[in-house]
Amino acid sequence: EILHDMTATLDATAFVCKNFPHRLWAWNKCFRRDLIGNLRFHDYQPSEDAVFVLDCLTRAKKVLELPNVCYKYLQHKGSCLKTVNFKRLTGDINGMRELAEVLCQWRSFPQIRKSVYSQLRDVFLRGIATNIERCNEPPDVVCKLKNMYFAAARRVFVELPVSHSVQKVMWRILFAAHSVGLIDKFFRVRGCVARMLMKIRLT
Repeated sequence: EILHDMTATLDATAFVCKNFPHRLWAWNKCFRRDLIGNLRFHDYQPSEDAVFVLDCLTRAKKVLELPNVCYKYLQHKGSCLKTVNFKRLTGDINGMRELAEVLCQWRSFPQIRKSVYSQLRDVFLRGIATNIERCNEPPDVVCKLKNMYFAAARRVFVELPVSHSVQKVMWRILFAAHSVGLIDKFFRVRGCVARMLMKIRLT
């Protein structure tokens, strides 16, 4: 079992659907040793614990959530979660791609595909894209981040079975615009793009 600080007992599929992707922290959970096996944190930050927790959840049958608070998590202004820089954004991009990879290999993925698509779409179009635009890195570093962003988004929304066919077409249009040099245009109008993609329901 994985222990969490609320009162409930859920199967692992329901827990992922409820908490993906922003509550897959490791700091407030306990794991059976045999559930972890050879799993380890990845070498990027943040999101390294989210991939680890999701890997564990795909091996688990149930999740026990406890009512008592065992830890208090404090953030300060200089923490990696409060700092938008190359390291943080690289971790976000790699983490979301890895989470999608793990989910698509899970036997329970078809049950949560609709929810997973919506969450990943929002993270890419609203979270990561917004942070890339407001980071204070030099222009060449920002360009590198944007290229990493598009490579990860292509993997998640076109190559993996996260999107349905119509959504894949819309993402391919975005990637085509990127390939002919309209990369900055996308980041300026990403709000319109997000609204357009959100109108396409996953069937």
